[in-house]
Amino acid sequence: MKKKLLIIDDSPNIRKLITLAFSDKYDMLEAEDCASARRIISGGTPDLILLDFDLPDGDGVTFLKSARETGCVTPVIMLTAKDDLNVAGKAMDAGASGYVTKPFEMDKLAELIEERMRPASRDTYVPWRTE
Repeated sequence: MKKKLLIIDDSPNIRKLITLAFSDKYDMLEAEDCASARRIISGGTPDLILLDFDLPDGDGVTFLKSARETGCVTPVIMLTAKDDLNVAGKAMDAGASGYVTKPFEMDKLAELIEERMRPASRDTYVPWRTE
């Protein structure tokens, strides 16, 4: 049985690119906004979430904080076009397991996904601060 990977990104091109790259290894789930992501997650927790920072109905950090507050321990890798350490710090403080700046190399993303899906990685989240 394949592990489930959820992509939450408002760009259909990004979702398609990632789905094409990983569909042979993972069951791919896609959401274009926070509302559709919540519906997908309510049907069962994926093994990993790729979460865009900016979404049409909210931001990824707020979505992630809410998920963590409700007990979600699923690894989350933030995807963003913002190359800013303060943004990265906010994502990590919210509970992100990783941070990738767009455009990204698919090989590097694949390595990070594999690393974060390992059972030991699920329990080793440590907040990272820029202050």
